[in-house]
Amino acid sequence: EYMGTLHLPGDMHLWFCLLALVLCAASLAAGQGTVSFAADSSTDVMSVTISFPSTFTLEFWVKCASSAAARTIVSYASATYPGAADGLRVYSVAASTSVVVAAMGATKTVTVPSVCDGTWHHLSVSYGTDMNVYADGVLRGTAVTVSALGAPGCYALGQGLSSGCTGATSASNFLGSLSEVRIWTAARTDTEVAARYRTCTGSHEALLH
Repeated sequence: EYMGTLHLPGDMHLWFCLLALVLCAASLAAGQGTVSFAADSSTDVMSVTISFPSTFTLEFWVKCASSAAARTIVSYASATYPGAADGLRVYSVAASTSVVVAAMGATKTVTVPSVCDGTWHHLSVSYGTDMNVYADGVLRGTAVTVSALGAPGCYALGQGLSSGCTGATSASNFLGSLSEVRIWTAARTDTEVAARYRTCTGSHEALLH
C-alpha cells in the first residue's frame, strides 16, 4: 500500500514505480526494476513523505563501489528534529567497502563489511526493540534498545536528509544502483529475511511500501 506524496524529478517517477514490483533476484543481472544514481547530480534522488511505524523492516538490493567520500544510500528523517536525531541512515564508508546503518542520530550503529564491492548485495534492517542488520540473508550485527523513529517524516533514496524532506549536501549523494526497495510493517525474523533473500515468493500482507 502506497502512503504519502511522491517528490520526483522528471521521468524518475517511472523508475520509482518499478521499484515496487515484485521481482526475482535473477532480474538484477538484466537491470530490470533497477535505478542507477549519479553522485554528481543533485536532482538524481527520490523522496517520499511517509511515517515509519514503530516496528518495521527496510530491505533492498544494492550495487555500489568504494568511493573517496561517504555516500548515503537510503535515509529517513522526521520534521521534528533537525539533523535526523530521530531518523535512520544507510551509507557507505569513505574509501571502504563497508556500509553503516545508523539510527537515532547515529547513537545506534551497525557496520557491515564487504558490501560496496561492485556486485549486488541484499540488505535488510529489521527495526523493533532492537535493530538487526542483515546482508545476503545473514545477520551481521545488532544495535540494542532502539526507539521508534520520529513521525511524520520523509524517506529518500540516494540522498541524506537533515529534517523532513530537506536534503543534506549533494556531495554525499549515492553513486550506484538500487532495486526492490521495500518497507514492511513488522520487524522481520531471521527466517523471514533469509527467505526474502533467496526467493520472491511468500506473503506480502505486511508490505507498507
